[in-house]
Amino acid sequence: MQQPSIVSYSLSQRFLHWAVALLIFFNLAARLAHAGLYILIFAMPLSGIAAYYFGIDPAGSFHAGVLKIILWALIAAHVAGALVHQFYWKSNVLRRMTLG
Repeated sequence: MQQPSIVSYSLSQRFLHWAVALLIFFNLAARLAHAGLYILIFAMPLSGIAAYYFGIDPAGSFHAGVLKIILWALIAAHVAGALVHQFYWKSNVLRRMTLG
């Protein structure tokens, strides 16, 4: 009679460790996405200025190619994260973002 409780305890502990690891991963991903957005706030205009005003062609290619793709990926991840918060986790993140 003892075996089922030990097995269920072991499975619950495995699930708990998995859930904590997943939360840590999501927290890290959110922090990296926000840091990337803040970096791109400065990198996009600076690379555009370098290409347009100073004629540095590699900066223009970097601006129009790599940085643009990274920016769109981060915007998509940001929107997806907000929608997951609203509809899956049912938190009030979108309300706090819109109404303050």
